[in-house]
Amino acid sequence: MSNPETPKQRFWEKINSGVVIILIVGLLSGIVLLQKTRFFGLLAIINSAVKEVESTNISSGATVSNDNTASGGQYVELIPLAVSPTPTRVPTAVPTAGPTTTPAPTITPGPSPTHAPIPPGFVGRSGSKLVQGGQTFRFSGANVSWLAMRVGDNGWTTPAEIDNVLLTVTEMGGRVVRSHTMGISVGCGRCVKPSKTTINNDAFKSIDYAIKRAGELGIYLIIPFSDEAGGGGYYSGGNRVFSSWEGGANFYTSPTVKATFKEYISLMVNHVNQYTNVPNRINPTILAWETGNEMRTAPCEWTREISAYIKSIDPNHLVLDGNDFFKDSPVNCSDLNYLDIATVDIFQTHHYGGNYGNISPHVGLAASHNKAFIEGEHGLVDSSSIAAIQGLYSLAETNTNFAGTLFWQLFGHADHHGYLQTSDALLGLSPP
Repeated sequence: MSNPETPKQRFWEKINSGVVIILIVGLLSGIVLLQKTRFFGLLAIINSAVKEVESTNISSGATVSNDNTASGGQYVELIPLAVSPTPTRVPTAVPTAGPTTTPAPTITPGPSPTHAPIPPGFVGRSGSKLVQGGQTFRFSGANVSWLAMRVGDNGWTTPAEIDNVLLTVTEMGGRVVRSHTMGISVGCGRCVKPSKTTINNDAFKSIDYAIKRAGELGIYLIIPFSDEAGGGGYYSGGNRVFSSWEGGANFYTSPTVKATFKEYISLMVNHVNQYTNVPNRINPTILAWETGNEMRTAPCEWTREISAYIKSIDPNHLVLDGNDFFKDSPVNCSDLNYLDIATVDIFQTHHYGGNYGNISPHVGLAASHNKAFIEGEHGLVDSSSIAAIQGLYSLAETNTNFAGTLFWQLFGHADHHGYLQTSDALLGLSPP
């Protein structure tokens, strides 16, 4: 027989039951509150992302005033709800297996092959689009041919001169600079290779500083390796120099000239920046290596061989074909299968004198072969009319297969006073 409950026992049982009920209710309320907090927190993140996308300036293109100054537009196609902006690109070492040798690919028409994942910070290609950080990458920018060496072999550029012109590019909304002297530097006293057997390490100072500063400012660089224009022998070198080192042999067909050219490419690609201690081949500041400037008589086989070599020692970076007449049946490369060379990522044209009406077919042809397209050079202050230039920028903005434009060209302030001088017949812009 159980003992009868006392009033005191009944009191404490009710208290204990109440505590349990309170604890259960409190726990359920806490769970609901936590879920609400997470939900509204998620809404806040999405709302912030939407506002960020809505407030992003997608420029309607560069504007050109009557006093021959320009404000370059930043063509950026954003993926909706991109929660974070493009990260600041501080060059960091990207683990790679180092230089490798791969069999030269065959030229086969059809879609581009599957690409390896794009390393963080690098601009890559997905079909006919350039991409970076999960977004389509489109740009405006400038040619600054003299970035590492003043026009006419008139001395290396100084940090102040490099800072001035790169800061001007950013003020104009530019994201990319293409520069000949950053990669074409052979056959002159201030060149990286004054002769076939000599390396001038002092010549890397301005090159390395420009790469460092561009990376800090978020500017990407396109760097060509040689030059056919001007007879292949401008002040910083070109095809003619490489041929002269091999007794005048043909630049495009001689095995010895091609071997010498490849050695030079390897030197530039594997060079370690003295300011950042980052090899060029793993530096995301470089958007693309260009086979050369205006290589209009380059045979298809040469382009295939050289682009494959560049990819074999540097799989991280894009390759830009240097033949700016790619659509117009060049002398030695009229086969359109040329557009399917697997190791070429970008094709380009150069236009001057307001003749921009035929660019659209070039864009479409490159896209039909799953290649990106850029206008590597276009006139700005020559005989081009303002209306023609505005038409070019309108096309670049509205045609999503048009990756970017680079006007010719931008000059900055000289270190001592005034502006850097040029003998370029096509002239260019000087900042105020």
